[in-house]
Amino acid sequence: MGEQIWDRHLKHFIDGLAESGIAVFFSDPQFFDFMQPAFTPYLDRNFYYLTGLTQPGLCLLADKESGEAVLYASDEGAGLPEGSRYRENCRPLQALTQDVASRMDRTGATAWFFTYEDSPLKEKNKYGEMAAKIAERSGPEALKNSFSLLARLRQKKEPWELQEIRTAIRYTKEAL
Repeated sequence: MGEQIWDRHLKHFIDGLAESGIAVFFSDPQFFDFMQPAFTPYLDRNFYYLTGLTQPGLCLLADKESGEAVLYASDEGAGLPEGSRYRENCRPLQALTQDVASRMDRTGATAWFFTYEDSPLKEKNKYGEMAAKIAERSGPEALKNSFSLLARLRQKKEPWELQEIRTAIRYTKEAL
């Protein structure tokens, strides 16, 4: 598999963004999850789908205009796998809000957030906090929900994903 899979997922996502759009994904947006104990961070499956990373405390900023994706971390890359393509370009998490704002100012970009609510402003987590800061600066019309775009991308399965699904079905049948 390798990093090519995550690169392909991310490229397809960036290609699907509206012109001059940027997207923000947190690895652990602090959604409340009934299935996990309170002390376990909720790791976002869509973040994993786009990056292949499972560490909490990360954020991905994808930019349509430049075609680049930048990873932000509280410890600037600490905990990332050795040799990860994100290690050398990792930025401090504190710079995220300013970087989003400057990209929006420079390009007139729309900010896309993955949220379950119809508006990112309704979320009670990291997405909601970031959306509120952007809406205060650029207005709520500058915010979009990337749920449907990501859902369409995730419907298309790679051959290895289909094999993993088949394996999971086989194990489930054997267990029952």
